[in-house]
Amino acid sequence: MLKQKQKIKNLLWYLYVPIFIIVIGIFLFPKSAYLSTITREKLIELTNKTRQENNLPILRVNEKLNKAASNKAKDILKYNKFAHNFNNRRFSQWIKDVNYDYYIVGENLAIDFADSESIMKAWLNSPSHRKNILSKQYTEIGMSVQKGNYKGNPTIVVAQLFGRPSKQELSSMALLEANSKKYNLEIKKQKLNTSPALVIANIQNKSGNNLTTKNPLLREIDKFLNIKQFILIYTAQIFLLIYLIACIIYNSVKNNLYQKQNFSRIQ
Repeated sequence: MLKQKQKIKNLLWYLYVPIFIIVIGIFLFPKSAYLSTITREKLIELTNKTRQENNLPILRVNEKLNKAASNKAKDILKYNKFAHNFNNRRFSQWIKDVNYDYYIVGENLAIDFADSESIMKAWLNSPSHRKNILSKQYTEIGMSVQKGNYKGNPTIVVAQLFGRPSKQELSSMALLEANSKKYNLEIKKQKLNTSPALVIANIQNKSGNNLTTKNPLLREIDKFLNIKQFILIYTAQIFLLIYLIACIIYNSVKNNLYQKQNFSRIQ
């Protein structure tokens, strides 16, 4: 029991250093900690948070809309056209291409921003983009964040799609979900009927001590595992420190670049 407590204390001590580094990084370099990247998940989170603050239901993520948004963002980079409609195609055509049967759809675009928060701020400051985000008619969302070159300059393009599926699409989704639940239920039944229950327990002798303490070979194996754990933890700490330093340098350079040359736009 005492050895187990000591192991827990040692493990906590090993974790203390990386936790301390992370905390220092957050307070001293806030931009590198939470403003350094643009992600689909963060933008969806911010969108739904804004809707909740305005007493609106959150939007469900739809994979077809995600695919359509990805195709749209890639085409913006491919054709160097930052617009809702181009190449004789309305924005809804990208949605039709993935067979999303809709009642109503909408689109927000952004380019050359440094972080998710600034994109959301710009959208909310624009009446038309804000209207999309806070529309009561939409029930689903799709998002894509694509890195590439726009007119010769490295950039990030964001495409945000909103939709409300038609009755036919809803019926198809309900049938698919019902079949999926039925399939999962059958798999669970098969596992319960065929798989024996396995119980893993610590084997102890009559005195209550673990058997590894009585066997020299097992003691050596235990020592080896402890040394291996020690090496792995400290190696992870070193890589974490290197990663944090790299993030600080990268974001410092990137922020200076965006300050000198800011072409952020929404559409």
